[in-house]
Amino acid sequence: MKRIDMLRNRQASLKEQISNNFDLLIGSVVRSPAMMYHSLTTKVDGKKF
Repeated sequence: MKRIDMLRNRQASLKEQISNNFDLLIGSVVRSPAMMYHSLTTKVDGKKF
């Protein structure tokens, strides 16, 4: 399997996992050009984590 296919499969898997838990994810996903990874922030009792 080509790397691009593996990455697309991983992306689809992650999208499914996120959508299955959407009620728990109230926040934002951030990625700046300097960052290598994405950052997920969420709020608990009005405080950002």
